Amino acid sequence: MMNQKNFWGCGWRGAWVGVFALLLSVLTEGGAAAQPVRNTNAGAAQVTRRSSALLIQVDSLLAVGDYAPAIAAIERLTARRSAPALLLRLAYAHEQAGHAPDALWALRRTYELRPDRTILRKMDALAAAHHLTGYEYGDRYFFFTLLRRYYQRLLEGTLIVGVVVATVLLLRRRRHPNARPWGGALVLYVGLTALSVNLLLPERFGREVIVRRPTPLMSAPTAGGAWLATVPAGQQLPVTGEAEDIWLPVRWQGSRAWVRQAALYSGAMVR
Repeated sequence: MMNQKNFWGCGWRGAWVGVFALLLSVLTEGGAAAQPVRNTNAGAAQVTRRSSALLIQVDSLLAVGDYAPAIAAIERLTARRSAPALLLRLAYAHEQAGHAPDALWALRRTYELRPDRTILRKMDALAAAHHLTGYEYGDRYFFFTLLRRYYQRLLEGTLIVGVVVATVLLLRRRRHPNARPWGGALVLYVGLTALSVNLLLPERFGREVIVRRPTPLMSAPTAGGAWLATVPAGQQLPVTGEAEDIWLPVRWQGSRAWVRQAALYSGAMVR
């Protein structure tokens, strides 16, 4: 019979409960995955049929070059569900209609849902054609986008593996009470996992915003600050901190500047 005090000086059952609670707390702090919303009402099929009919109409409008009504129809569809296929259509329609900033925003939303280097190259080319900066991307950018996209799954997989390994080792410990202690290794694993959760949080990486309309950049978060520059619609700016009232700090030509949040597209992209 195994000595109940062999594992960190306490009973093995208590130790296992503690390990499980710690792993569960790490998983919870890392950010719980959004629960899927299941549409169980009887009208779901009708909504799907209406969406399909509207999508057919969108494709017909795009085929004949009638972009304004196509954009309006796509925006109605994306209000219900932001799918990459819809957002790519929206980007195409905006580009063909001459709305480069809106096209860039739609492409960026597409990229967040489906990271792809082709989309990055398209954004870079479209921005360069309209003399917009802030769209220079590299491998680091692509890596951190993937990390943000699959962060929750990687975290859950790591913790599940830890729970399984801990269970197997506990069972083995019961059968072989004189085996080499492994509690320290488990503590190290949990500690490294918790450290990774905190260091690799997507929120810790930089983020960027896109300007919706031409707007001034100020030296301070107030209308009384010194004017630094006026950036065009579609300009992408790295965010350097938290917002203060209606102002957001950004980096402009190596220095901190402030931009009104109302002049930006909603949301910010990890970099």
